[in-house]
Formats: sequence, C-alpha cells, structure tokens
Amino acid sequence: MLRAGDVDVPVLLFRPDDHAPVAGVVVAPEAQGINHFIRDVGTRLAREGYLAAVPDYYHGRGPEDPDSLTSLAHLPVIQGAIDALDFRQGSEDMLAAVDHLHGAQHLDQVAVWGYCTGGTLAMMAACQGRSVDAAVLFYPSQPRFSQLTPKRPQHPIDLVWQLRKPVLLVVGDEDPVWPADLIADVAHRCDQWSIPLEVSVYEGAGHTFAGHFEDWHRPGAAAEAWVQSIDFLGRCLS
Repeated sequence: MLRAGDVDVPVLLFRPDDHAPVAGVVVAPEAQGINHFIRDVGTRLAREGYLAAVPDYYHGRGPEDPDSLTSLAHLPVIQGAIDALDFRQGSEDMLAAVDHLHGAQHLDQVAVWGYCTGGTLAMMAACQGRSVDAAVLFYPSQPRFSQLTPKRPQHPIDLVWQLRKPVLLVVGDEDPVWPADLIADVAHRCDQWSIPLEVSVYEGAGHTFAGHFEDWHRPGAAAEAWVQSIDFLGRCLS
C-alpha cells in the first residue's frame, strides 16, 4: 500500500527473480483495471530486469471483474468506470509509486508506462514528475478531456511542455483517438521545446491494439510494440 497525499493506493510489485533490478517501471493499467494482461506486463518487465510497480488508480473501487471485460459489449461498464475516475488523483498515485521506487526501493532511474486510460495517467505523471526518467505511452485515451473539472483540471496534451525526459508514443494508424493531425500536433509541441519524442504508428491497428480488449487486439503489432518499448527503456534507463 502506498500513500498519495491523503489517499491509500494499493500497489503490486513485480521483481526480477535472480538479480537486483536495473531500474524501475510504474505501470498504469488499461481502463478495465488490474487484470491478467497487466499482471503479465509486470511479470514480463521483471523478466527484463525491471522492478515493476502497478498502482491501482481505482483504489479498489474499479470494475468488479476486470478480466471479464474483454469485448465491445462491456464498453458501458468500462466507460462508467472512466467517467467516475479522478485523473488528478490517478496521476498523483503514479508519482507516489515513482517516489516509492526511487526511495524505498533505492532505484536511480524510474520510467512510467501506461495503456489506454493508463496511458493518459502515465502521460500526466511524466509531465508533472521531475523524477520520471522516461515514458512509454500506449495510445493514451484522453489526450483532451470532454470538459475540464476538478478531477480533470487540464487537458493532458496541454501539459506536454513540462516534459523533460524521453517519450515513446505508441499508436495504431486506425485509432480514432490519435488521428494523424493530433500526432503531428504533439510532435510539433515536443520539437519546439526540444523534448525527445519517438512515435511508433502501427499499420492496421486501432485503439487498445496491444491490450486485453479482444475485438481490437492485434497480436503482431502488439509483439512488435513490446520489443520496441523494451529497446526504448534499455536506451533511456542505462
């Protein structure tokens, strides 16, 4: 359990089996919450030598059975969870996990990594946290919010100027959330502020192509994106 402000945040840790971790990675789950897919991501990162932390940004109040939310029929449940989510607190949860890996776990370098709604939270954390050393963002679902509220005080895309460390943005060329003009906009923003940005666009892939949502899952693109993301971490966290 971590403490983020005055909130308790459940967290899972995945450690390498046979050696000390080379660095840390804080993983933000897709909108379904911590499910088998996200646990597998944590396990695979540990096999690559990283100490992976997965904070529960729903604080135990997310979808009851995240492993069952795998198809388009479950979109209303998933959307309901997203609508209730406090994105400001979720980004604080991510940063609390970053601080935990730096402090209690004695790691010099920590990255953030997120999918879907978790990609949005990883993006926000990378913008806000000076102790974040790299960010892997799989198709952040909310580059802009439908409206600004106390739980969504600023559009994530408008925080980009605060980035200081390298970012990998992973999207599909058929993702309606990330059309070509939005990708170009983010690239322009990063260029004018000298932010190291890499963008990978996968042909024939839509939103959540690497995740747990079976209707849109593209195994080939997901496998390629994993290899590229691990390579990116290796170059940034060395």
